[in-house]
Amino acid sequence: MNEAIYKQPLVLFLGAGASSPLGKKTTVQFYEWLLWSRPEIDFNLLMSIANSVQPSEEVGKKPDVEAILDHLEKVIEGAEILTKLGHHIKFSLYKQEDYTKLRDQIKDLVVEHYSEIDVPSAFGLYSPLLDLARERPLPIFTTNYDLAIEKASIELQLIDGFSKPLVGPIPQWSPLAYNNYKPAQAGVIFFKLHGSVDWLRTPTGAIQRVEGQRRDPGGMPTIIAYPSRFKREIHEEPFRTNYDYLIACLLHARVCAVIGSSFRDQEVVEEFRQALELNKDLELIIIDCNAETIKSQLRGKLGFEPKIEPIKQKFNKESAPALADMIRAKVS
Repeated sequence: MNEAIYKQPLVLFLGAGASSPLGKKTTVQFYEWLLWSRPEIDFNLLMSIANSVQPSEEVGKKPDVEAILDHLEKVIEGAEILTKLGHHIKFSLYKQEDYTKLRDQIKDLVVEHYSEIDVPSAFGLYSPLLDLARERPLPIFTTNYDLAIEKASIELQLIDGFSKPLVGPIPQWSPLAYNNYKPAQAGVIFFKLHGSVDWLRTPTGAIQRVEGQRRDPGGMPTIIAYPSRFKREIHEEPFRTNYDYLIACLLHARVCAVIGSSFRDQEVVEEFRQALELNKDLELIIIDCNAETIKSQLRGKLGFEPKIEPIKQKFNKESAPALADMIRAKVS
């Protein structure tokens, strides 16, 4: 691993709330959009699932797309296992194909929705934060699938794991892009913990970056950890390298500014738990309208009291400059 990346005093961690000002939906908003604005979605099936799932406290006990997809995956997986064992599955109102169709429709819409980014808006929103990368290398981690940071970083060096191969024009991912980084100039060191709408896995196992708005184009799977409340598998690349750098950066940082994350992902909470237990100097700055609630919920998940400063502030284009100045002062 590269010390020039992980031995930095400041880390940014971005959740769904960091992309909300660009019109990117939270998990609750995505469910409501499916329910009321997408006529191709089976309204009755979606409603029946929503009425049978247990909503999460972190989203105000409202149905959301994570709970819906989890339920669909369990039904489909259970039916497939029983079918392989020779059991006949009898559904009451819907067939297994109905559940599979709904799951695939939702995944298609996830890729389509988060592929659309207005570049000037992204630049205007993130520029104050990204200016922090002009002073020293800035590790940024996100659970978002969208391309907002990539589009907003056009004036900066962006290290995101991809580089042009010796043969062919399509950028390919490799941990060497991080490990070989030399900070001749400051820049953004970017890690997408849940994958990206433009990451594809080729038949040879290579990871390529190809922009588009379709899921699994040409039969090549889009590399996304789709919305889920279950603990995700992070041992396969590119996830393994991204999480390795997350824990390494947190172990050496003095400040981690968290914008728009409610710490719902089990694997993310575990990384923060380990880092906060070992790095007593690490302070979390939680920037969110519900910062106090997020602080309380995170404390309950961790089982101890970390150093947290909650900033009750909506992140948007208007607040970003002052928030960036506050973060800069913390590490100056």
